[in-house]
Amino acid sequence: MDRMEILKLAFSKTNNGREALELAREMEAFIKGSPPAPRWVAETITAMSEPQIQAPARPANYRRSWTPEELARLLQLMQEGKTIVQICEIMGRSHNSIETAIDRLNRGEYVTPAQQVNAGTFPGHTS
Repeated sequence: MDRMEILKLAFSKTNNGREALELAREMEAFIKGSPPAPRWVAETITAMSEPQIQAPARPANYRRSWTPEELARLLQLMQEGKTIVQICEIMGRSHNSIETAIDRLNRGEYVTPAQQVNAGTFPGHTS
């Protein structure tokens, strides 16, 4: 049985080209009497030769809490008419982070240090 016959047989037994080639290699190794390489070896070699997709870079302030100064800057940028994309670039925050901060500001969840002192909740402040 020559290589072409092996390949034709492998293609008749599988649904895609990659599986057919792998099966043909295994069949050829069996006919020659040499043990075939385990499938994980072929998969590893294939994966190493394929370009790896890089995860997008995280913003500079990824997962950092908002400081009162940053919230004031956010409000200032919004009043200047900056878009969310521009604010993301300026502040080093993700789009989701900016939208969440704006939403929380609108709901009153974020307060300024002066409001915290007046409410008696500012750390280190005693009434």
